[in-house]
Amino acid sequence: MSTIPYLKTTTTGLYKYRRRLPKDLEGFFNSKELIRSLGNNEIEATTKALSITSVLNEAIELTKLSSIPKSVIFDLLSDKLQLKSTTVKPKPQDKSKLSYLSKLYIEQSNVSVLEHSKRIYFLQSLLPSLLEVLFKKNDLDINSLSYEKILMIRKLLVKMPNMNYGNFKTMNLTSLISRLHKNTLVIPDKHLVSTETVNKNLKRIKSILIFAQDLGTYTNSIPKSITIQSKETSSRDYKAILTDEELEKLLLNTPLDIRYIFEVLYFTGMRRSELYKCKVIKVDGVLCFDLRSPSSKLKTKSSYRTIPVHNKLFYRIDEFNIIVNNLKPERLTKNFTRIAKNVLEDTECKSLYSLRHTFATNLVAKGVQPEIVSELMGHAHSTMTMSRYVKGYPLIVLKEAIDKLKFINF
Repeated sequence: MSTIPYLKTTTTGLYKYRRRLPKDLEGFFNSKELIRSLGNNEIEATTKALSITSVLNEAIELTKLSSIPKSVIFDLLSDKLQLKSTTVKPKPQDKSKLSYLSKLYIEQSNVSVLEHSKRIYFLQSLLPSLLEVLFKKNDLDINSLSYEKILMIRKLLVKMPNMNYGNFKTMNLTSLISRLHKNTLVIPDKHLVSTETVNKNLKRIKSILIFAQDLGTYTNSIPKSITIQSKETSSRDYKAILTDEELEKLLLNTPLDIRYIFEVLYFTGMRRSELYKCKVIKVDGVLCFDLRSPSSKLKTKSSYRTIPVHNKLFYRIDEFNIIVNNLKPERLTKNFTRIAKNVLEDTECKSLYSLRHTFATNLVAKGVQPEIVSELMGHAHSTMTMSRYVKGYPLIVLKEAIDKLKFINF
């Protein structure tokens, strides 16, 4: 049997090249598999097999680049592998289409992993669904995306729910938007997407227009202002905090390891994802959760910080990394939701994230300065002056603030 990949030998001594094609290449061959007869000569068959493999590998790499038209890949395969005459050469991709420009824009963007995923979701999922509902087609010529159409998109965006609530995440996106457009579904204010999220998506549309203009594709003027004013209240205001009694009930009914992690979240204000990116060290004599590793991908620059360890957490602090690494993030969220439903009377808008909101709310209630709360939370300082001149409070000050949170008795 030949050791050359994809080169097979039949019982009659005939050499054949046999390889399952990736989906992106199936259309070029009108088949899911490429089979070529290579004759009886082993040396010639080996040479041909290596050549075919090289061509296919090159074609596969080209399919990963949205800037490469399919016609170029077709010409490569046709020239090197003599495609059958029944194979239809694909039409060159229309470079003025929003879908094409979105792929190119995403591919060439140098942003955080989080922002990258949000751009993909909005530009390749949410926006096409909005276009389908509003204009009966999920793709447009970039020059037809007028200011009036953007305003129509904006009108629907502000009706969208926060997709993390209830069953919204499992609903068909186009169907959901259609119901919102026809006003057969109205989202309660407390479940609406935040103004901040709406404006970020509108800015993504504007960024696409600027990108297309730089390419010479978009020939209209860029709208100066398409964002909306912040509401007096937003969905963020409805992320309920936990009372002391509710927190005590929750912890009393939680398994020990998970309970400890819930305590860590309450006494630090960390995001769930940050649990897996921090280590416990001493800094200037203060025991801290350290989130400053350059290799960690955090939400913002302000997220890179140190959080002093509350005295309440000392009893298992040496086991912290072991405990958290044995718990999948989804398990923490599911346990919180399940236990909250069982022991709390009111679970409306209460989630694992409520521990972070409770941390911030209780610190403010204890008289801690908003700038200190912001630093502990990993937010930018609340004023431009603070952001510009304050480079971090002394750890002893942060420790004093953290220790104002009281113990939970059980």
